[in-house]
Amino acid sequence: MSEYPEAQTVRFKFVEAPRYQEEVSGKGLCDGLKAAGKRTVVVKFDTWGNSYRGLIGYHEVSVDGKSIVDVGGWGSSGASGAKEEIGPHPLEKVY
Repeated sequence: MSEYPEAQTVRFKFVEAPRYQEEVSGKGLCDGLKAAGKRTVVVKFDTWGNSYRGLIGYHEVSVDGKSIVDVGGWGSSGASGAKEEIGPHPLEKVY
C-alpha cells in the first residue's frame, strides 16, 4: 500500500463464527501481532445500534488492549458461505 506506508493490514476471524472476518489497518499492527506470537487475540469494538434496528455499525478500537493507530489503509468486513450457513454477524448479539 504505497499511499499509506505505515499502515499494516491484518485479517481477524471471530472465534465463535470463523466464517466472518475483519480486515483492519493500523500503524505497526502486523509487527505487534507477530512479536506477541499469539494465534488468538482480543479485539475491542465500538458498536452502534439499538434494540429495534439491531447492529447498525461498528469499528475496531484495540487489539489485546493496545489502541489501533489509524494511519489510513485498507479495511473491510465479510463472510464466506451461503447466508443460511453463516448465520447472524457475531456482534448482532450486542443488541
